[in-house]
Amino acid sequence: MKEQYLYLIINIGTILFPFLFSFEKRVAYYTWWKFLLPSLLITATVFLTWDYFFTLSGVWGFSETYTTGIDVAGLPIEEILFFITVPYASIFIYAFVNKLWPNTPRLDKAQKYISYAILIIAIVVLIFNYDKAYTALNCGYAIVLLSLQLFVVKGAYMGKFYRFYFWHLIPFLL
Repeated sequence: MKEQYLYLIINIGTILFPFLFSFEKRVAYYTWWKFLLPSLLITATVFLTWDYFFTLSGVWGFSETYTTGIDVAGLPIEEILFFITVPYASIFIYAFVNKLWPNTPRLDKAQKYISYAILIIAIVVLIFNYDKAYTALNCGYAIVLLSLQLFVVKGAYMGKFYRFYFWHLIPFLL
Protein backbone atom coordinates (compact mmCIF):
# COMPACT_ATOMS: atom_id res chain seq x y z
CA MET A 1 0.00 0.00 0.00
CA LYS A 2 1.28 3.42 -0.89
CA GLU A 3 1.28 5.77 2.09
CA GLN A 4 -0.32 8.53 0.03
CA TYR A 5 -3.61 6.61 0.06
CA LEU A 6 -3.77 6.07 3.82
CA TYR A 7 -6.23 8.88 4.64
CA LEU A 8 -8.42 7.85 1.69
CA ILE A 9 -8.40 4.21 2.84
CA ILE A 10 -9.38 5.31 6.36
CA ASN A 11 -12.33 7.22 4.86
CA ILE A 12 -13.39 4.19 2.82
CA GLY A 13 -13.06 1.93 5.86
CA THR A 14 -15.08 4.36 7.95
CA ILE A 15 -18.06 4.30 5.64
CA LEU A 16 -17.85 0.79 4.16
CA PHE A 17 -19.60 -1.24 6.86
CA PRO A 18 -22.18 1.41 7.78
CA PHE A 19 -23.03 1.77 4.09
CA LEU A 20 -23.36 -1.99 3.55
CA PHE A 21 -25.43 -2.41 6.72
CA SER A 22 -27.64 0.55 5.73
CA PHE A 23 -29.81 -1.96 3.92
CA GLU A 24 -30.28 -4.22 6.96
CA LYS A 25 -34.07 -4.55 7.22
CA ARG A 26 -34.49 -3.87 10.93
CA VAL A 27 -32.55 -0.62 10.87
CA ALA A 28 -33.26 0.43 7.24
CA TYR A 29 -30.78 3.29 7.48
CA TYR A 30 -31.08 3.90 3.75
CA THR A 31 -34.56 5.34 4.45
CA TRP A 32 -32.82 8.14 6.37
CA TRP A 33 -30.76 9.24 3.38
CA LYS A 34 -33.19 11.89 2.11
CA PHE A 35 -32.86 13.68 5.46
CA LEU A 36 -29.30 12.68 6.19
CA LEU A 37 -27.64 13.93 3.01
CA PRO A 38 -28.74 17.58 3.36
CA SER A 39 -27.79 17.62 7.05
CA LEU A 40 -24.37 16.11 6.26
CA LEU A 41 -23.75 18.70 3.56
CA ILE A 42 -24.78 21.61 5.79
CA THR A 43 -22.67 20.37 8.68
CA ALA A 44 -19.72 19.59 6.39
CA THR A 45 -19.86 23.13 4.99
CA VAL A 46 -19.64 24.61 8.48
CA PHE A 47 -16.76 22.38 9.56
CA LEU A 48 -14.90 22.64 6.27
CA THR A 49 -15.04 26.43 6.59
CA TRP A 50 -13.64 26.01 10.10
CA ASP A 51 -11.00 23.61 8.73
CA TYR A 52 -10.06 26.01 5.95
CA PHE A 53 -9.65 28.88 8.43
CA PHE A 54 -7.39 26.87 10.76
CA THR A 55 -5.35 25.53 7.84
CA LEU A 56 -4.95 29.01 6.37
CA SER A 57 -3.97 30.34 9.80
CA GLY A 58 -1.29 27.67 10.16
CA VAL A 59 -2.91 26.07 13.21
CA TRP A 60 -2.67 22.74 11.40
CA GLY A 61 -1.85 21.29 8.03
CA PHE A 62 -2.00 18.05 6.11
CA SER A 63 0.84 15.70 5.29
CA GLU A 64 1.44 15.14 1.60
CA THR A 65 2.83 11.74 2.59
CA TYR A 66 -0.62 10.42 3.58
CA THR A 67 -2.86 12.22 1.09
CA THR A 68 -3.33 11.80 -2.66
CA GLY A 69 -2.41 15.39 -3.50
CA ILE A 70 -5.89 16.20 -4.78
CA ASP A 71 -6.92 19.45 -3.09
CA VAL A 72 -10.10 21.50 -3.21
CA ALA A 73 -9.80 25.07 -1.91
CA GLY A 74 -6.56 24.19 -0.16
CA LEU A 75 -7.97 21.13 1.62
CA PRO A 76 -7.13 17.54 0.68
CA ILE A 77 -10.05 15.66 -0.85
CA GLU A 78 -9.66 13.14 1.98
CA GLU A 79 -10.39 15.85 4.55
CA ILE A 80 -13.53 16.85 2.67
CA LEU A 81 -14.64 13.21 2.55
CA PHE A 82 -13.93 12.90 6.28
CA PHE A 83 -16.80 15.31 7.02
CA ILE A 84 -19.19 13.07 5.09
CA THR A 85 -17.94 9.60 6.05
CA VAL A 86 -17.49 10.10 9.79
CA PRO A 87 -20.89 11.75 10.46
CA TYR A 88 -22.58 9.14 8.23
CA ALA A 89 -20.95 6.33 10.20
CA SER A 90 -21.60 7.98 13.57
CA ILE A 91 -25.30 8.51 12.94
CA PHE A 92 -25.50 4.95 11.61
CA ILE A 93 -24.09 3.65 14.91
CA TYR A 94 -26.68 5.73 16.77
CA ALA A 95 -29.53 4.27 14.67
CA PHE A 96 -28.13 0.74 14.84
CA VAL A 97 -27.68 0.71 18.62
CA ASN A 98 -31.08 2.28 19.31
CA LYS A 99 -32.90 -0.09 16.97
CA LEU A 100 -31.15 -3.39 17.69
CA TRP A 101 -30.30 -2.91 21.37
CA PRO A 102 -32.94 -0.51 22.70
CA ASN A 103 -32.76 -2.00 26.19
CA THR A 104 -29.06 -1.45 26.77
CA PRO A 105 -28.51 1.03 29.59
CA ARG A 106 -29.10 4.59 28.42
CA LEU A 107 -27.02 6.14 31.19
CA ASP A 108 -30.00 8.32 32.17
CA LYS A 109 -29.03 8.29 35.85
CA ALA A 110 -25.37 8.96 35.11
CA GLN A 111 -25.81 11.55 32.34
CA LYS A 112 -25.70 14.52 34.69
CA TYR A 113 -22.47 13.32 36.32
CA ILE A 114 -20.88 12.54 32.95
CA SER A 115 -21.77 16.03 31.74
CA TYR A 116 -20.34 17.63 34.89
CA ALA A 117 -17.14 15.58 34.53
CA ILE A 118 -16.70 16.64 30.91
CA LEU A 119 -17.47 20.26 31.85
CA ILE A 120 -14.79 20.23 34.56
CA ILE A 121 -12.27 18.60 32.22
CA ALA A 122 -13.02 21.23 29.54
CA ILE A 123 -12.52 24.05 32.04
CA VAL A 124 -9.20 22.61 33.25
CA VAL A 125 -7.95 22.00 29.70
CA LEU A 126 -8.96 25.56 28.74
CA ILE A 127 -7.11 27.03 31.72
CA PHE A 128 -3.90 25.22 30.77
CA ASN A 129 -4.27 25.77 27.01
CA TYR A 130 -5.80 29.23 26.68
CA ASP A 131 -2.93 30.20 24.33
CA LYS A 132 -3.67 27.42 21.83
CA ALA A 133 -6.35 28.69 19.44
CA TYR A 134 -7.94 25.39 18.42
CA THR A 135 -7.95 23.81 21.89
CA ALA A 136 -9.16 26.98 23.60
CA LEU A 137 -11.96 27.53 21.10
CA ASN A 138 -13.21 23.94 21.30
CA CYS A 139 -13.06 23.87 25.09
CA GLY A 140 -14.95 27.16 25.12
CA TYR A 141 -17.66 25.70 22.88
CA ALA A 142 -17.85 22.59 25.03
CA ILE A 143 -18.19 24.68 28.19
CA VAL A 144 -21.00 26.78 26.69
CA LEU A 145 -22.90 23.80 25.25
CA LEU A 146 -22.55 21.65 28.37
CA SER A 147 -23.58 24.57 30.57
CA LEU A 148 -26.68 25.09 28.44
CA GLN A 149 -27.45 21.38 28.63
CA LEU A 150 -26.93 21.19 32.39
CA PHE A 151 -28.51 24.45 33.53
CA VAL A 152 -30.99 25.55 30.86
CA VAL A 153 -32.23 22.63 28.74
CA LYS A 154 -31.79 19.95 31.42
CA GLY A 155 -32.57 17.28 28.82
CA ALA A 156 -32.63 13.63 29.79
CA TYR A 157 -31.74 12.81 26.19
CA MET A 158 -28.05 12.96 27.11
CA GLY A 159 -28.27 9.50 28.65
CA LYS A 160 -29.20 8.13 25.23
CA PHE A 161 -26.47 10.22 23.61
CA TYR A 162 -23.77 9.01 26.02
CA ARG A 163 -24.81 5.40 25.39
CA PHE A 164 -24.32 6.00 21.66
CA TYR A 165 -21.06 7.84 22.28
CA PHE A 166 -19.50 4.95 24.19
CA TRP A 167 -20.60 2.49 21.46
CA HIS A 168 -19.17 4.81 18.82
CA LEU A 169 -15.77 4.78 20.54
CA ILE A 170 -15.30 1.08 19.74
CA PRO A 171 -14.77 1.46 15.98
CA PHE A 172 -13.15 4.85 16.50
CA LEU A 173 -10.44 3.33 18.68
CA LEU A 174 -9.99 0.42 16.30
